[in-house]
Amino acid sequence: MPTSLQLRRLSVIASVLILLMGIAEAWATRHVIFSDGISYIEIAAAYLNGDWANAINAYWSPLYSWILAAALWILKPGPYWQASMLHLVNLLAYAGGLWALELLLRELVQMKHGGSANSGRTLSAFTLYLAAFTAFPVAAMGIIAYNSPDEISIALMLLLSALILRVRRTGGSTSTFLLIGVVCGTFYLARTGFAPSLPICIAVVLLMLKRQNNSILRPTVLMPLATIVIAAPFVIAISAKEKKFTIGESGKLTYAWEAAGAVRFTHWQGEPYDLGIPAHPTKRVSTHPDAYVFNGPVGGSYPPWYDPTYWYAGIRPKLKPAMQVRVFLIDCVLQLRLIASSPITLPCLVLILHMGAILWFREASFVLANSGARHRRPRFLLSRICREALYCGEFDRNLAGNASKHTAPRRKMALLGQHSNIGTVFSVLLLLPLFASDSAHRSVALGSPAR
Repeated sequence: MPTSLQLRRLSVIASVLILLMGIAEAWATRHVIFSDGISYIEIAAAYLNGDWANAINAYWSPLYSWILAAALWILKPGPYWQASMLHLVNLLAYAGGLWALELLLRELVQMKHGGSANSGRTLSAFTLYLAAFTAFPVAAMGIIAYNSPDEISIALMLLLSALILRVRRTGGSTSTFLLIGVVCGTFYLARTGFAPSLPICIAVVLLMLKRQNNSILRPTVLMPLATIVIAAPFVIAISAKEKKFTIGESGKLTYAWEAAGAVRFTHWQGEPYDLGIPAHPTKRVSTHPDAYVFNGPVGGSYPPWYDPTYWYAGIRPKLKPAMQVRVFLIDCVLQLRLIASSPITLPCLVLILHMGAILWFREASFVLANSGARHRRPRFLLSRICREALYCGEFDRNLAGNASKHTAPRRKMALLGQHSNIGTVFSVLLLLPLFASDSAHRSVALGSPAR
């Protein structure tokens, strides 16, 4: 059994190496910029200049632009270094994710030590640390080069998972419940597309407390209240701008693009003519080649992508079963490709076979189990998997949209490499039933005596 000193040494050495790799990645990609990054930086500049009409945006998640605005104010980079500043922010979020991973690992280890007698066949804390520190750079390092808040989202997912485990282990406290609410609200600001998963996270915490016979009145009030306090100002701002209640328009537009047949990303002229009438579209002036002009109250270097909600106003996505099934099947194939392409998948499967496939299937049944000793298992994975599923759906939109048959092979490989974290995260999730489940039940399942 590894000592705490050994785990601390492993953590320090691994953290230093992972940070050095992140610094090298940030430096190598310091000038990488594309349309999303340009929009985020220009929205950040609008916030900094007090241009609220152009800063408030119902499509782009705000937290990334707020952090970039703070970086612009502190560093004052010239145009040449603005892309590098964006990657510096990603690097800091990468370091924050590493810190959150350490918190999660500590909670897992403490939860195991607080359980019943150890089984002779269970992953050690050292193995879990080694697997996690191997997986993290694979999952997160490539995103430093990406112009998006994905790095921040990874850090927040890990932190939220750690807090949920703490509630399971300790029963929670006022500060912990408030912090969970704050993280959920911040999660929404980082990625508005994750909003549907936040009630699931809160419900999982309440379910754990209920099954532990703890009072749920205080967390039922504190967690949603903290989430609302953090998220409400932005919801009010975009609702006022859009002249309707909304928590964000990215979901509606993404569904219209990917499952309803609307022209993807820019220059919607009403096609396929059953999704509504454009309120103020761009104007097509040529078809060979396609050329458009646009004039409206939208800022940015390229207004059609600075605020897609303005140019797509009037769209009404609707369910099209045939296209929905097609998108679902494409997503399933992409998920399998991503999981298979992750360098972590094969080692995880080897570990599962080594520990015993029957054991894994018994312990993984916690998702459906509702009785006996199984209720003590880490049900936080249910919310974690829901968040990963939402992230996978968001990524599949980008991959399907960008890695089409017309995309250059090098670009396709870059897209797959940047998002190998999906396969990696699911692979590491496979290991947790072997580590954090009830030890006595493991012994019975294996037919071996508990020690």
